Amino acid sequence: ALIFSDYLEVYFYNDSSQLQSTLMADYASIDEDKKIMLAQNNVILINNDNKKLETDELVWDENKNKIYTDKKVKITTGKEVVYGEGFTSTPDFNQYSITKIHGTFDFATQTH
Repeated sequence: ALIFSDYLEVYFYNDSSQLQSTLMADYASIDEDKKIMLAQNNVILINNDNKKLETDELVWDENKNKIYTDKKVKITTGKEVVYGEGFTSTPDFNQYSITKIHGTFDFATQTH
């Protein structure tokens, strides 16, 4: 396994070589045979829409073209913050699902 124990950034591109999302983590291990990366510690995924995922652990399965975790997640979009546990998405982070949603904070309902 390849170990990155300092800091790591992974860039995900589409078929047209356009950057879709960026994954950052303080630690990662990569199983080159299985094509699976485990990112841990301050894991952040940001896509082109400035949607942001924050979690302690994230797995990227290159063969299945998906990223997932069973840990707690915080997702910030332009309109809301969603807290949950368990997350699955494609690496571009455009379509995703959260297993257990714990709460949503909607910016639009804020009063000034």
